[in-house]
Amino acid sequence: MSPLRVEIRVPDRFRNRAVCVFRTLSCILGVPFTIAPTGSRGPAEIAYGNDFPDDQPVAVPIPFDEAGYEESTPFEAVVQDGRILWRRRGESDQRFDLIAGTYRLLQMLDETQVAPGARDRRGIFGNEALPAARAAVDSVPIVEHHAAALLAMLLRARSAAGIEQAPKWPGGKTWAVCLTHDTDAVRAAAPWEVAVNLAKWLLRRKRLYLDLVKAGLRARSSAEADPLFGFPHWREQESRRGLRSCFYLFVRTARTPLALSDCKSSVRRSRFPWHVLAGLQRDGWEFGLHASINAKHNLDSFLQAKHWIEDRLGAPIFGLRHHYWALDWHKPHLTFRKHVNAGFRYDTSIAWKTREGFRAATCHPYRPFDPVYDRPLDLVEMPTCLMDAYFDGARDGLERCRAVLRRVRESGGLAVLDWHTEVICNAFEFVGWYDLFEDLIGPLLDGDAWIATPWEIARHWRRREAQLLGEENGAVWAGT
Repeated sequence: MSPLRVEIRVPDRFRNRAVCVFRTLSCILGVPFTIAPTGSRGPAEIAYGNDFPDDQPVAVPIPFDEAGYEESTPFEAVVQDGRILWRRRGESDQRFDLIAGTYRLLQMLDETQVAPGARDRRGIFGNEALPAARAAVDSVPIVEHHAAALLAMLLRARSAAGIEQAPKWPGGKTWAVCLTHDTDAVRAAAPWEVAVNLAKWLLRRKRLYLDLVKAGLRARSSAEADPLFGFPHWREQESRRGLRSCFYLFVRTARTPLALSDCKSSVRRSRFPWHVLAGLQRDGWEFGLHASINAKHNLDSFLQAKHWIEDRLGAPIFGLRHHYWALDWHKPHLTFRKHVNAGFRYDTSIAWKTREGFRAATCHPYRPFDPVYDRPLDLVEMPTCLMDAYFDGARDGLERCRAVLRRVRESGGLAVLDWHTEVICNAFEFVGWYDLFEDLIGPLLDGDAWIATPWEIARHWRRREAQLLGEENGAVWAGT
């Protein structure tokens, strides 16, 4: 497969950002790109910039707009040829900078326009606080629309020549699904779980909290009898379907400050039955870290939690998701940098706080860009598009779930699903939550989706990226 030559003529401080975007688009399309060295001349399939000699043939010119990379620049969604494009407000069809628009979506630059007062103490906000134009398309994978627009331009320029695209997923599958579980509550019998549920009953007078207290007290001597100890039940349900998933285990180390919303029970209890998890790991289930809220402030929090889980599990872990999605949302690259330095290979923490959709406007894995170090980080980000708490078990949320999955399937992307370990009890405050999962996952099993664990997907994607871009180090990484 011959790579397409891309020439970039933009100011130096924007060049690596543009290169990162072309890498991402190459992986989405399955079309290899080769970036021409700075200052070189010759025929190019794609030329990004504003200063190209008249005698240099260019198949697809993309104009450069510096304002597109500035945080404060207002953008809007525009429908063109049936695709939704993210471009600077007032920008003409002829001057549309597709690369800048893609970069700001992946970097979530439009979120910098959220009013400080709309954020909570962790920097998290509801979608209604977004710029109105961004909020209106928060469940649309716009980056994939940009990739499709670029492919259409290339096909028009090549006329009948066509473009060969590498297969995206194994086994001829056309899209991918990843099942994951955040383990927020391990035991209803844990002292803090009992105390919190008792307090909720006293304050709210809802019988379900009192029932949960009673169930926890009855299960004090047996984890397997505890209604919130969901690992064996997920194993049973997934095994009969031939599925494997990933459990993210909450661990807050001693030197990490406690946050009010941190989990009230965890695998750190002294008599936790690790043999149950070790058996799952041996049989193909994956485990990762569910990082505590204040972990983002200290590299040691990631290092210590990762090593703690690995010591007890007897196996390495490669990925994580933050509890409450609590990255540093003012400067996400600082958190991603800690992930890499702690030895993690992938993250699944990019998601909206309260609703389904695509926070980075993509349903494909991608490499986060570090604007300070001016390079993509060696981390595969796999955004989460669906979570059980978005729907609270309500049946009217099922169609919204299916609509998101349809968009992922149409884009040939990856749907990362997050159903908490404890909701499989389908009782107490989780009535209907597992039923919704059953209705959602059933139609996917006999279809064209590759269903795999996040580490399997991250390795596949990194290997594919290396092959498309001709990078040997990626192939080594994928074989870890």
